[in-house]
Amino acid sequence: MIYKTAVFPLPEVKGDVSMDRWQYQTVQFDMGGFLGGILDLDAFQATLNELGAEGWELVSCFDTNMSQGQSRFVIAVFKRKIQ
Repeated sequence: MIYKTAVFPLPEVKGDVSMDRWQYQTVQFDMGGFLGGILDLDAFQATLNELGAEGWELVSCFDTNMSQGQSRFVIAVFKRKIQ
């Protein structure tokens, strides 16, 4: 299962607009397997490519642990420049 955060409307710009501004998106991937730890690489890559085509850049990717160090979720954080 893949969960994407909602992309919220951009806030009104106040002050200096000459500096770069960024918008962020977080995606959570469930791990499969009896005890977790198995990532569906095809779904993972498809999501990365889909978001990349929409202008999102992957800036961080990490896993969350459950007992015995097994991975529970993979979290991917993306950003894109606000035009």
